[in-house]
Amino acid sequence: MTKEITLEQARQAKQKVITILQDRPDLYTGVGIASTISGYAVKVHLSSSLPEDFSLPKTVPVNSEVVGEALEVPVNAEVVGEAYAS
Repeated sequence: MTKEITLEQARQAKQKVITILQDRPDLYTGVGIASTISGYAVKVHLSSSLPEDFSLPKTVPVNSEVVGEALEVPVNAEVVGEAYAS
């Protein structure tokens, strides 16, 4: 049985993804949280396809409510292009 990812766990995972991306601001236009069938996931909007020398994890581990148990929060990336101010 898959455990449902809570909003708080997704927020923890989002901070980890931001840390992974912090030295590469050219790669993404935003990091957020998306609702999924299994609760929540981290959503990354990419400005273009990732270069071969950089990979984004498919999941990020976070602590669960059960002591000593970790959950894997999905990380979904989508190429949306450059961000523009309107």
